Amino acid sequence: MFDRRVRIGLDVGHYSIKAAIYAADRRRLLELREVELLPGREYIDDKPSDEQKEEAIRAILGTAAEPSPRVKPAVIAALPDEVAICRYFELPQLEKAREDTAVRTAVMKYIPYSLEDAELTYVPIAPLKEDKEMTGIFAVSVRKSMHQSLRQVIEACGASAQHFEIASLALLKQFLAYRPAPSAEYSALINVGSRLTSIIIVRGSSPYYNRSFLLGGRNFTHAFQMGHQSSWKDAEAYKRSYDAMRREIALEPVLQKWLNQVKKTLAAFEAFDKSGDAAVGEIFLTGGGASLKGLDARLQEYVETRVSFERWDRVAPGENQGGAPLASFGVALGIAL
Repeated sequence: MFDRRVRIGLDVGHYSIKAAIYAADRRRLLELREVELLPGREYIDDKPSDEQKEEAIRAILGTAAEPSPRVKPAVIAALPDEVAICRYFELPQLEKAREDTAVRTAVMKYIPYSLEDAELTYVPIAPLKEDKEMTGIFAVSVRKSMHQSLRQVIEACGASAQHFEIASLALLKQFLAYRPAPSAEYSALINVGSRLTSIIIVRGSSPYYNRSFLLGGRNFTHAFQMGHQSSWKDAEAYKRSYDAMRREIALEPVLQKWLNQVKKTLAAFEAFDKSGDAAVGEIFLTGGGASLKGLDARLQEYVETRVSFERWDRVAPGENQGGAPLASFGVALGIAL
């Protein structure tokens, strides 16, 4: 499989490792892979060791370690949003070299480490308010040390670690690749993972705001485990059949916290634009945690904004994988494109 010109999008999550294997020359998704890290977990605080994560990555990339592959697969890995610092700011129109210097100077105000230890990327975008003399900048900074251990594991599997992206931007790339730009002026793409919910707010195809918070699918499971005094496995099974519109008391306190965090994020973005015109008009939910039935309806009711669950059903499934749960592979898919 790896003798073709392929890219592998690697999503290193807290409880699973996912990969999307993509044939760049044929623009075709070949395969989805997933290794669960703690299939026998019992409690919310159970977490895998670094060694378990490394073994899972090796299992997913194992085929690439075969002797003398004709083409070394290129791996692009996603880092969780919580390890990144993302900022939007504006600069005067500058030539590229001066722009690079100005961005680095501006980012120094936001990061708690030196620029020498920063892996800095940025994209010029239209300013929030139309101004022909200004350029909007969306910058992302990650400590270089966050890349190093993951790069070593990937390269030990015989693959090439091309670069790293944060999960939200990978998801946005996937989202825009398979559908028209959202109709609302500002839209929010919300990825509900097992432990982390990440929100990125865009206008057209450009990102303007990013925030994440530590609440996700595992918190919903834990609420049912405690409320029903059941095992983690039974709580997971119950969650899969549960409808959030039922408003069961076991889940409501946690779900209300989650809803409130989303609403606070939307309000913070609106306050960020001093003109008062930056209201989010459309929300797209994705990720394994967002598959909780009725979550989209509860969020729409709470924030009074149109919400839909993004199933990625415009994506052609991988070869021989017609039933793959694409909604939980959005980050891996996006980063492989």
